[in-house]
Amino acid sequence: MDKQGQPVVQATPVSATTIAIAQAYPVVVQTFIDSLSGYDQFLVKQDASLLEMATSNAGFGCCEAANKYSVYGSSTQEGSDGKQTALLLAQEESECLGRGCCAPNHAFKMKFYEPRYGTGGKQADKDKGALWTMERDGCCSKWLNCCPPVHACCQQSMTLYAGDVEGEIGSMTGQVIGRAEQPKPFGGCFTPTLHIMERDATEPGAKLEGPTLFGGCTELCFSTEWPISKFESDKKAGDLAMIVKKAPTSMGEAAKELFGDADIYTLNVNPAMNTDQKAIFLASLILTDYMFFERDNGMFAFEDGCKTISCTICLCYCCGMLNPCVLKVSSGGDSD
Repeated sequence: MDKQGQPVVQATPVSATTIAIAQAYPVVVQTFIDSLSGYDQFLVKQDASLLEMATSNAGFGCCEAANKYSVYGSSTQEGSDGKQTALLLAQEESECLGRGCCAPNHAFKMKFYEPRYGTGGKQADKDKGALWTMERDGCCSKWLNCCPPVHACCQQSMTLYAGDVEGEIGSMTGQVIGRAEQPKPFGGCFTPTLHIMERDATEPGAKLEGPTLFGGCTELCFSTEWPISKFESDKKAGDLAMIVKKAPTSMGEAAKELFGDADIYTLNVNPAMNTDQKAIFLASLILTDYMFFERDNGMFAFEDGCKTISCTICLCYCCGMLNPCVLKVSSGGDSD
């Protein structure tokens, strides 16, 4: 870390593969992607769904909306004004049945678009096509969050492609920018872990690690750090980037945390990282959100016809499994 507390990395040389990825984009899209290299601080806000919030906390959890994320950027480089700029809109594409029955472990595509402003406010500029396409091949047949990732069928993962890629989820093809996946066979043991690979690499070059205890009601009080480090670095070194799951700072943000899954993250990346690496880190952040923070009734749930209130104090991570620490209070005054 430097004197300002920012992660320090060496500049990555431009390779032939990087040039090939750049040539895969239309000129107008490539111009916008190149402009992202001037940003090293990102704010990621998940949009709130009022219907999802209402049904989830009523105990139904049946109206699972497709997620949307707004990404803002700022720069710490000399001469920058430090102001946040709306950079990206990430929109989930998935089947309604899959979301309703399998969320947060459902399959989806996440398209990253440049924003534009019209009469309806901020919208995705789909005319230019997606900048990146993220694929997450999850489904109910995978016992995600219920067993260690001893096999690929239980392994959380995502693949990030250049441009606007279509196709069947699980068999998509395109120019791969990078991948992230849980390590086999025990998913980092007591440390939530993702291994990050660039392009067609078969061995990880970076790792994302998180705390053993997180989530639940602790989200209202504490921010949690999820450092991204070089693979050979010490545990949680954070020498590549730092993701922070932010605790609410206002009553409005607290209400969204309490009654839904609209989360806020920051991602601080060294300016020496290229745009492709920043894109992989942003996609890994979104995968982390689905894996650990997209849970209906994550803090409170009503059981036995609302006679019992179940309060999740926090989640404990162990070998790929999320184990809730729960306090239950019944209308008769009993608790356990």
